[in-house]
Amino acid sequence: MTPERPRAEMPMDKPEPAVKDILDAIEVDYEHVDVADLMAQIEKAAAPAPEPGASASPPAPPAPPAEHGRAPAPPAPAPAPAEGKVKLQDRATRLLSPFFPIMRLIGLPLHQEIRATQASLHATNVRIDRDVTAIDLRLDEARRDLNKTHEYVKLLHNLSHNLIMVATSQKIEIDMLKSKVRVLEKELDYLQKRERALEEKALR
Repeated sequence: MTPERPRAEMPMDKPEPAVKDILDAIEVDYEHVDVADLMAQIEKAAAPAPEPGASASPPAPPAPPAEHGRAPAPPAPAPAPAEGKVKLQDRATRLLSPFFPIMRLIGLPLHQEIRATQASLHATNVRIDRDVTAIDLRLDEARRDLNKTHEYVKLLHNLSHNLIMVATSQKIEIDMLKSKVRVLEKELDYLQKRERALEEKALR
């Protein structure tokens, strides 16, 4: 009959600090509330004190002796750090749960300020959209007026071009008529002189 092996002692969880001790360890400046400093104090006060003589990490178990002719087995992989982080987060959440109302109360002014800022930004956005719509309407109207003005300018340009052509042709015609009048005046003078000469001959 084999003797029974002594049962290994299981490490007990470290006692969590009382809420009263945590509250006594926190210093709050009510005139200038710093949420980050307050959270750091809460985490520092809620962290369990390390046991005296406890090492930072448990010693690795000794490797099993290698069998004859075989290579030693590789060491067991270290536990994933994610599990310890999840446990730490759960413990921190459990310790900080009594302070959630205080945190909400501290963050209430900031929440109200954020809501007021969001409402102001929404009103500003609506006003900007309305102003942009009105500006677009005015720009469309100005664009239509500009197109009408452009058409009027084109029409006036064609009209002025036609008037210049007509005025030029009239000036040329006037010059021709003036030259004809001069020729007729000269012929009339010649005929008058001839008439006087014939009258003088007839009277003799």
